[in-house]
Amino acid sequence: MQNFSELAQSYFKQADQQDWENNKDKFLQNGEIENWLEKLDSNLDKDILTDLERLLDKHIAGLLENPGKVQGKKAKPVYSERQQKIAHRIKALQGKIA
Repeated sequence: MQNFSELAQSYFKQADQQDWENNKDKFLQNGEIENWLEKLDSNLDKDILTDLERLLDKHIAGLLENPGKVQGKKAKPVYSERQQKIAHRIKALQGKIA
C-alpha cells in the first residue's frame, strides 16, 4: 500500500474494513460511491477509479458497459437512476485519464 497515494491508501483501507469485495450492501450503501467520486473529481487517482470499476463490475454486472439498458415490453430500465448516474460519472472520470 505504500506505493499508493494518501487518498488511495485511505480508499483501500475503507474498502478493506467494510469488506466491499464481499459485502455488496456495504459497497452500495447510499453515498459511499458518490463520496469517492466527489473526491476523484478534484483529485483524480487511477488506482481508486480502477478498483471502483472492478467492484461495480462484480456487484452490478453490465452497468458500466450499458448503463441505459432496458428490458421487457415496457422497456423498463435495468439499472436504477442512482446506478446510471454513478456509471456516467465513472465514464467521465475515465475520459480525464485517457
